[in-house]
Amino acid sequence: MDDSFAAEIQARIDNKTKPVGSLGLLEKVALQLALIQSQDKPQPVDSIAICKPSMLVFAGDHGVAEEGVSIAPSEVTQQMVANFLAGGAAINCFCDINGIQLKVIDCGMLAPIDVLVPEFKSHPNLVEQRLGNGTANFSKQSAMSPEQVALGLEYGAKIAEQTIFAWFKPLDVR
Repeated sequence: MDDSFAAEIQARIDNKTKPVGSLGLLEKVALQLALIQSQDKPQPVDSIAICKPSMLVFAGDHGVAEEGVSIAPSEVTQQMVANFLAGGAAINCFCDINGIQLKVIDCGMLAPIDVLVPEFKSHPNLVEQRLGNGTANFSKQSAMSPEQVALGLEYGAKIAEQTIFAWFKPLDVR
């Protein structure tokens, strides 16, 4: 991300009527949002707008679970994702109450969700970006190949960018 406007945006944040840094993490988030919305612009945006927030849940299974280090067996991942897509989880309540769209990204569960629930194959809130059937057990070998890591980062960036530009309304400098 181009951060050439970071100093100018931070100065605007610091010059608001408040002690410098008094809003803590909120100021860092404001800087990030302004930088995102300033991409490919000749000047930084003078305000930010979030039209509709989104919750992205990236679901996958890790191979080291076979060592007994996880709180639940890997099979629970599919059950949880099925519950998210059916609207029956706590995260669904949180999203519904706050008007947040929930998207579940299958980036490598042990098996695709439609193996458990066939009708979820074409669910509108499911994005399939599978890198494989879980990762390998990293206590025995590399969890992922370098190619899988690169592809996973590419998929994540693509999904984040699509979400940002679907729900954020970048504003031009007035």
